[in-house]
Amino acid sequence: HSMDLLLAILGSTIHGIVLIRDRKFTWLNQGFVDILGWSFKDIQGVEALKIFPESADYEQFITLASNKLRTNGCANFEYELTHKLGHKVPCLVTGKRVDPSDRSKGDVFSITDLTEQKASERRIMESERLKAIGELASGVAHNFNNLLQIVLGNCQLAQMKIASYTDYMNVGKNL
Repeated sequence: HSMDLLLAILGSTIHGIVLIRDRKFTWLNQGFVDILGWSFKDIQGVEALKIFPESADYEQFITLASNKLRTNGCANFEYELTHKLGHKVPCLVTGKRVDPSDRSKGDVFSITDLTEQKASERRIMESERLKAIGELASGVAHNFNNLLQIVLGNCQLAQMKIASYTDYMNVGKNL
């Protein structure tokens, strides 16, 4: 009963959970399938290399994960995994050895899709950038307006002097 309950819980989370043993997908949940677009039959029991477009990508991922597991006992890093359709999926990868004293039991990784978070961060950064541009434009407009006030003031003085024909000769100075 406990095993069924545990499998139900792991299977229902939106986070991808996968057990990799001997570089093969030994177990995975629906969240993993949903995040990366692969079906269970596509990857269950096959080499983990399959989900990486290039073997160098796989080696980079394994090296990064292995170094973190060896150094910290757990792995926690951001990595862009490749969806089955070819686009990159920004993910938070968290991993741990099933048994730190026996590497052959494999590693468990939790994959969290950061697509929405990254999009939100980009929107916030764009908003802040536009706000800064607006403030800059406002400052430039204010300074430009100050210069125009000088021109406008001199034009108004010229108009007042034109009204009295006697002071006509001094109008040129204001213009």
